[in-house]
Amino acid sequence: MADNVTADPGTGGAVFATDAIGSAPEVHYPYSKLVWGPDNTVNLVGTASGKPLPIQVRSSGGTELGTSGDPIRTDPTGTTTQPVSGTVIANLGTIADVATQTTLNSLNGKVTACNTGAVTVSGALPTGDNAIGRVKLTDGTEVANVDASNRLEVAVGNTVTVSGTVTADAGTGPFPVSDNGGSLTVDGAVTVSQGTPASLKGQMQITDGTEVANVNASNQLEVAVLNTPTVTIGTFPDNEPFNVAQYGGAAVGAANGFYVRPGTGAVFSIDDNSSTISIDDGAGSVTIDQATASNLNAQVVGNVAHDSAVSGNPVRIAGRATTSEYTKVADGDVADIAVDAAGRQIISLASAFDLQTTVRANLVNDTDTQLIAQDASYRFAVMAVLVTNASNSVSTKVAVRDGTTDVIKGFAYKDGGGFAHNGGGVPLFIGTLNTALKVQCGTTGADVEVVVTVAKVK
Repeated sequence: MADNVTADPGTGGAVFATDAIGSAPEVHYPYSKLVWGPDNTVNLVGTASGKPLPIQVRSSGGTELGTSGDPIRTDPTGTTTQPVSGTVIANLGTIADVATQTTLNSLNGKVTACNTGAVTVSGALPTGDNAIGRVKLTDGTEVANVDASNRLEVAVGNTVTVSGTVTADAGTGPFPVSDNGGSLTVDGAVTVSQGTPASLKGQMQITDGTEVANVNASNQLEVAVLNTPTVTIGTFPDNEPFNVAQYGGAAVGAANGFYVRPGTGAVFSIDDNSSTISIDDGAGSVTIDQATASNLNAQVVGNVAHDSAVSGNPVRIAGRATTSEYTKVADGDVADIAVDAAGRQIISLASAFDLQTTVRANLVNDTDTQLIAQDASYRFAVMAVLVTNASNSVSTKVAVRDGTTDVIKGFAYKDGGGFAHNGGGVPLFIGTLNTALKVQCGTTGADVEVVVTVAKVK
């Protein structure tokens, strides 16, 4: 017989889940679900939160086990040693002076402990950096000193012979070298780094053995030029600055010239001495660095006068050629003069090129009809309107609208009647930004043709 039993087989009542065991007559064992909870509360036992069955282990006397006072034991009295197979990790918490698992693992196989408390290291420490505590260096009598900066003090009691190169690091201060009352011999080339005025200290005299060169009150070395130098422009040694003086009333370098560099940030003035200055770089031209608007103070003129034939490259006022609408500039900004591709200046109260258009619509009822959809970037300037009515029976009013507002209104009689408006270059009206241009008849049944010329404007 099959599992499960129906409470009322005749009418098909509730079905109880059972497990049929044995041959006829089988014995049905019912299936049950385990629940728990206080009175009037049922919790199905499961694995979700709040569903597992709570369990308390108690002694035969009703005392709860598993607490700190009554731990759960694997033997009745807790006095029998229990074997453990595998690794046991003990959590030592914050107990002071107790070795951790890591430190014990590092000594695994290398430490033999005695019941006397002594520890014998039977193997080498691992490779790498190992902190083993403080170590004293001693010969058995004296202990090596360490200064307040934790540096080992080493006393050199006699001459030290060094084979090879000795590199001395003076740190951040000067490194004095003394010849010990004798002479200092340097074997090989010596490279001296360039000093600065702040770091180069000391005095040096320039002499021929009898006379010493003079330095003036401005700390400049005085040089007497006894004849005309034979240097040419740009070939003075290392292009160093050269102060020009006069000797005996004759200008130094008057015949052959010389290179003069005033130094960074200095202004170099040239005086023509009431005459003219000729500049010849040997190739017939001189290159001048481009000036900027802040330092160019000059009169600019063209090379062709008024009413003269155009030639060369005269200074001109020019426009900017365009085939589409310029991007609108902010109030007070500089704007280009617009010309078309042929150079003709564009003058328009509306707009130019593809921003001008003509739209039309045929109206046979009084429905509000859109001519141009709204545009978030432009307003619509209505330049001209033409309205005609082809109906032979119905006359009507016609309105051109800015959104829902009537702006231009007229009457179109039947049989070809109508009206027209043209601003002659001046907009009849300019609509609202982001608002559609529309047209509407006041009466249904007419046959009205509407033609509107529109320009998009900012």
